[in-house]
Amino acid sequence: MSTRDEILQAVRAWFVAAIPEIVASSTDATAPHQIIKHDAKGPRPGLPYLTVKVSTADEGVGVDEVRHADVGGGSPPEISEWRARGERAGVIDIQGHDAQGATVAAGWLECAVTRLTRPDIEAIIDAAGLTIVNRGTVLDVSALLDEEIERRHLRTIEVRYGVRDSGPGLPELLTTETSMTFERYDDHPDPLVVDIDVTL
Repeated sequence: MSTRDEILQAVRAWFVAAIPEIVASSTDATAPHQIIKHDAKGPRPGLPYLTVKVSTADEGVGVDEVRHADVGGGSPPEISEWRARGERAGVIDIQGHDAQGATVAAGWLECAVTRLTRPDIEAIIDAAGLTIVNRGTVLDVSALLDEEIERRHLRTIEVRYGVRDSGPGLPELLTTETSMTFERYDDHPDPLVVDIDVTL
């Protein structure tokens, strides 16, 4: 499965968990719910429904960290291995399609974001290794189609995720915990304690 497919499936799982109405309102027996890939072939589900498009993926964020290790023993070492890690970003466009005069799908776009902090939603996003970054509000992108206005709303979401490349024989990157205590000022009864996770 490609990165784009993994992002798409995670976003779909997030919306279905956040908005049970997406499943309950389905009028198409062949579709599990009312959220589909933007370029899905075949008939679309009845209104309202959502389409998801992974516009970009694997965009580099900052500079990747590269570490070198000599393995195999000997002097000089017989084998040199490299490992790298970095952060990537992707952009997802989610469109809500509604019947004339309705804003049900537009409401789904708003509701899914407001429920991001629910523990079950956080578990889905964390399991996919994603961080969700909201890129503003829901936009009305309705347009004239034939002789009628097609009701559409757009929400753009940014996702961040980590990538790593460990060569054979190299240990996985490890995370350790440390704690630091700072004195606010002399004789203050409550020092400031900060816990930090460090990936090595």
